[in-house]
Amino acid sequence: DIATIARDAAEGARAAANERQINIALTPDRHAGDAAAIGDSWAMRRILDNLLANAVRLTPPGGTVSVSVARGAGTVTASVSDTGRGLSPQLTHDLRSDALETSEASLPASGGTGLALSNRLARAMNGRLTAHNHPDSGATVSLSLPAA
Repeated sequence: DIATIARDAAEGARAAANERQINIALTPDRHAGDAAAIGDSWAMRRILDNLLANAVRLTPPGGTVSVSVARGAGTVTASVSDTGRGLSPQLTHDLRSDALETSEASLPASGGTGLALSNRLARAMNGRLTAHNHPDSGATVSLSLPAA
């Protein structure tokens, strides 16, 4: 159940968020239903821990990091959104084009290597990591896995 894993990861990030005066919000999706995903629970947790750590690190004090889980057609997606400065266009492009699989040399020091490792873990579970910047500020990085 990726919803349980996401909730546990959010609780694990709460102390670091509190130190930085950042709110962590769990956003339940009433339509998520069964949030069982096919994959390794250890890997799911590592990915979500990394996404949360990046979001907390890149969000300014007073900001919010949100965690949500949604079930779609054949997939379950856990997303981490923040109110930080957003991700570089190159990094979001690299996630879409799989460039993170082969080249970590150009990744930014602010979480790029962790995203590359998370991307590899997601793909090993037949999943996908995606990133989108928000028009005003912040970003959302999502882990999508096959639904069980």
